Amino acid sequence: MGGTDYGSQTRTVRFYAPADAEVVNKIGLNVRKVGLYEGGYLTKVSDVSVTLSQIEVEIGDGTYQIRVETANTVTVTVAVATPYVILRWAYTGATSNYMDVMAVAVGNIQDDDVVIGKCNFTGSTLTGFDYEDRTNPNVFERFCHIVPEQTASMYLRVRAGHVNFGSENYDIVDQKTSVFSAPVAGSRIDLVYIDTDGTIAIEAGVADASPSAPDYDNKLVLAEITLAAAQTTITETSIKDVRSFLSSNPTDVASVMVSYIYGCELVYVSTSRIQISAGTINCTDGTDHVIRTNAAAINVDLAGAAANTWYDVYAVADGATGFTGEIVVHGAATAGTNVRRVGSIRTNASSQISQFTMFGKGNDKWVYWYAMVNVYDTTDGGGAWVDIDLSDAVPSYSRMALVNYRADPTGESGGYFTSQPDEGEAIGDAAWQNDRANCFWNCNSSAQGVGVANKCWAPCSSAQKISFAHSGSTCATVVVVCGYMESV
Repeated sequence: MGGTDYGSQTRTVRFYAPADAEVVNKIGLNVRKVGLYEGGYLTKVSDVSVTLSQIEVEIGDGTYQIRVETANTVTVTVAVATPYVILRWAYTGATSNYMDVMAVAVGNIQDDDVVIGKCNFTGSTLTGFDYEDRTNPNVFERFCHIVPEQTASMYLRVRAGHVNFGSENYDIVDQKTSVFSAPVAGSRIDLVYIDTDGTIAIEAGVADASPSAPDYDNKLVLAEITLAAAQTTITETSIKDVRSFLSSNPTDVASVMVSYIYGCELVYVSTSRIQISAGTINCTDGTDHVIRTNAAAINVDLAGAAANTWYDVYAVADGATGFTGEIVVHGAATAGTNVRRVGSIRTNASSQISQFTMFGKGNDKWVYWYAMVNVYDTTDGGGAWVDIDLSDAVPSYSRMALVNYRADPTGESGGYFTSQPDEGEAIGDAAWQNDRANCFWNCNSSAQGVGVANKCWAPCSSAQKISFAHSGSTCATVVVVCGYMESV
């Protein structure tokens, strides 16, 4: 086994070769995780042939482990029955102990094989490649790393990794981004980020002679890409790695804990005052990070506020070991240097802080706005939809918005209450009956009992509007509470 030199391999260390410190240090000696570190992508030649690009890989047989780099591409014969391209190596003690490159069936993949990817076939036609089962090294610094294509183009490659948003966990597969386009004039900074559904997305900036990156707005941004007019390829010089979970100085605990927050929740006190609860938080100026702790809650006052405006609240590192608070209009710069946004507040028509409740652990917080409680008396006998406009109830940068509503039929009798997710339905028609079956309150329901609130959740529509109606005789007063989730 292993007598053929596929791809002009450099083996570290080659058996029977002298091993000085320079050579031995390449091994990693159980420090480097098994898997593909660079390259290793497939290109179709025909329906039965593919090429494997140059690679850097750590591979072993369970007892011994080596590092292998290839200088040339390798041609591999594939078939519907053998769609997986893999690397395999086992110690023989021979000087020609090379790594093998082959295509196998799924049942013939061995535990120590390094999987490159799977060839997808439609009938006997090779239609593409799937890297979901690729052997990626479990190395934190490689997670979701944005790199150029091996042959530079206007696409970029996202290395595999793992992310979570609240209770949702996603495995990010090694993949290409969608194509970038160069600006017509000037230059532009685009963002590559992971959306809350685990997909890779691009947000284009605005072209300018001196461009700025778009506002991150709580996105999990992986890289900033600077594009010049008429640019046709993207190389390393255009990519700025901004993954917030990495640190350029691993010995600096504060830098490693870039997203750390414990406690530090916003608490409504009055129409002009909030508190930031006790806790520990990482504050940054964009480069340096400092950990700050307050043993008790601190007051933050809002003065000179505008009406009906969203404000950001920041923890600001003080000169000692704690932090103070600062409130600025959403998106505006802070006066403080090392800061961390801890949430949002909104003023009402009288420029007062709207009452709210925040809860949640870590970075994900639920916020309920009592100011957005709207009571709609539907005791008119039924027949008309009541529209509730939620456009001011949820900030545009929130990750998720839900509406909680209930019917309170105390002292009422008869009739039904239901929501209308889709405008245009008529009371009593099939669509309305279906909605009513999903979420309704029957004022005469013995199962619920008169005076017991029924609760349902519904996502805000794209128009940020939700509608209600009832039928029959006098029925409920509808109470609506709008809530949303954001990351801090």
